[in-house]
Amino acid sequence: MLQTKFCTELTHSSSLLRRYKSTLNNPKGEHLLDLIEQKIVVDATLTKKVNSSQFQNDLITAVKPNLDGFLDVARLAYYECVQAIFDV
Repeated sequence: MLQTKFCTELTHSSSLLRRYKSTLNNPKGEHLLDLIEQKIVVDATLTKKVNSSQFQNDLITAVKPNLDGFLDVARLAYYECVQAIFDV
């Protein structure tokens, strides 16, 4: 209850916090989250402070497979190129 009262007081005192509250309470937010979860792997993470190839792998695997045939082909071609580089 105290936390709610504190947040309410902060919200009334800050236009930025009022905008955050408005955004977070937006009923369309749940729908947007559902749309994102249909395309993006929910537990996908981007590795920080690692070589750029690991970062690229994280990005490529963040989009779910079988959504777009062109993307799947590009992903496969990328993996084959990376494997060829490591085979050399």
